[in-house]
Amino acid sequence: RIKTPAGQCLEYFRGRIYVGSRRVLWFSDAFRYFRLDPRRNFKQFPDDIDLIAAAHDGSGLYVAAGGITYFLEGQNPHKFELRSVAGYGAYRGTRKEVLRSKIGENKNAEDDHDVCLWTSHEGVVAGLPNGALKNLTIEKYIMPVGLSAASFINTNVNNEGFAQYITSIK
Repeated sequence: RIKTPAGQCLEYFRGRIYVGSRRVLWFSDAFRYFRLDPRRNFKQFPDDIDLIAAAHDGSGLYVAAGGITYFLEGQNPHKFELRSVAGYGAYRGTRKEVLRSKIGENKNAEDDHDVCLWTSHEGVVAGLPNGALKNLTIEKYIMPVGLSAASFINTNVNNEGFAQYITSIK
């Protein structure tokens, strides 16, 4: 066993820490966040990993690497089923969480839970349950091309309950 390596992105999912370290997605042993087996606890990707985002229903992880966004479906990382869900990646550092109702996806207040948002090269994307990726802006806005980006969420705009997802692209 070794210590979990450092990386460019990090996520918690079902009792494990997931680290994107260059082209490798490392995952910790269950509930031992700083330990892993380097022979087994990893998934290799063709490009550097820019985003890891857990689906809040516990169905899997979104991973953006290079020009593709994948969904790793399942609960056991050794048995994930990998599928491509978008032919574009993500800007590193733009992952944020917002209530699903704020993006018009859920009208039931009792079941209103967080979803992950991030900025891709094709628009603002929401990672919904079961790998149902939704591009919220693809037909409304042409995303400028850049090398890096940063995002934040401004909540309760003008004290009216609105939220703004704001991204700066360099």
